Amino acid sequence: MVAHTGPRAKRRAKTSRSVGMDLGAFGIRPYETKCKHASKPGQPGKRRSITSKYGKQKDIHQAMSYRYGVTANKFRNYFKKAKQQAGPTDENLIAMLESRLCNVVYTMGFALTLSQARQLVSHGQIEVNGNVINCGGYAVKPGDVVSVKESARTQDRILSSVQLARENPTEEWVDIDFELYQGVYKQHPSVEQVKLFDSQMLGEVIVFYSK
Repeated sequence: MVAHTGPRAKRRAKTSRSVGMDLGAFGIRPYETKCKHASKPGQPGKRRSITSKYGKQKDIHQAMSYRYGVTANKFRNYFKKAKQQAGPTDENLIAMLESRLCNVVYTMGFALTLSQARQLVSHGQIEVNGNVINCGGYAVKPGDVVSVKESARTQDRILSSVQLARENPTEEWVDIDFELYQGVYKQHPSVEQVKLFDSQMLGEVIVFYSK
């Protein structure tokens, strides 16, 4: 993943088309209405070659790094740590990516997008167990309480996000109290629980990084 410029919504739709899956914010608009074409982005009418196995692996890797907002180097480091830990590499990798503080804030519904969640964290608007944490990559542990700082709870972006989150299903690995603007990260989710990236796709990423 490299730095991108331009409108985020347009970039998100283009990336979703490129990898063939919805990488956008929850509850906003369905994938089919965001993307005008089912094909990959590129010059109209230009014939495209069939994607190779390596190309598919790279697409999945790019989709994951984009979804979790990490650079290629950071993603590689997460993979190395996941491989060194006991247990399945794919489960370890998902656990580390999902437990990033900015991602937990997004999952709990305190931000509409991952970039907004990262901004809340970096601006000191998020607390973990009562302490302000301003690092988006902070690893949240099972049992940790993540909350919106009291002084930030009247912000329009947080109010609108919480309102939308109330109307959407809550992920089973978090327990949220919208009245108190806080949630408990109960456990690391399994690959099956995350759903967006299945075991086969994660297997392709493992092969991609093992070369």
